[in-house]
Amino acid sequence: MGIIQNITGKLEKKIINYPFLFKTYSYPYKYIVSNEIKLGKITPEDKVLNIGCGAIPFSAIYIARLVGGEVEAIDYDGSACIQAQKCIAKLNLTDKINIKKGNGINYEVNDFNVILVALQAEPKDKILDNLYNNTEPGTHLIFRKPRKQFKGQYDQLPTKYKIDDYVKQPMITFNKSVLYIN
Repeated sequence: MGIIQNITGKLEKKIINYPFLFKTYSYPYKYIVSNEIKLGKITPEDKVLNIGCGAIPFSAIYIARLVGGEVEAIDYDGSACIQAQKCIAKLNLTDKINIKKGNGINYEVNDFNVILVALQAEPKDKILDNLYNNTEPGTHLIFRKPRKQFKGQYDQLPTKYKIDDYVKQPMITFNKSVLYIN
C-alpha cells in the first residue's frame, strides 16, 4: 500500500464526523461517478458491486443517489466497513447500500452486472481475472486508471484485457475511468 492510500484511508475514517469537510471532500466524486454512470450505462435495474469502498463509499453513495439503484459495496478493511456503515446510516441510505467485508480477488461476483473497482483496490490483475472468470458475458467492469506519475502508489491495470471504452477524469491521482465488457 502506498503512502497516499494510507493517508487517504486514515482521513476518510475521520472526516465523516465533520459535515462541512465531508461535503467538501465528496464534491469532486459526484462528477467522477456521474461520468462512470454514463460510461457503464448504469440504470436503477442494474445489480452494482463497488469493490474497495473505503470508509466513505462515495461511489456507492452517488450511484444510489444519482441512479436510484441498489449497490453492494465491499472493502477488505473491517474498520473501514464499520465506518462506511455509519456513513450510510447518517445519510439515510441503508435501504440502498449494503456494506460487506470482502475483496475483489475471491468475492462472489456472479450476481452483479456492473462492477466498479476503486483506484486503491489491488492487485488489479487478480481482481480482473476474478471478474472475467466469474461474471456473465456483457457485465460492465469499470476501473479507475492511475496516472503514470503514481505508478509506485497505485497498482496499474493489466494489459492482457481489451479496454472497451473510457472517460477522462479530472482527478490528481487518476485521469481515466475505463470500461471492460466481459
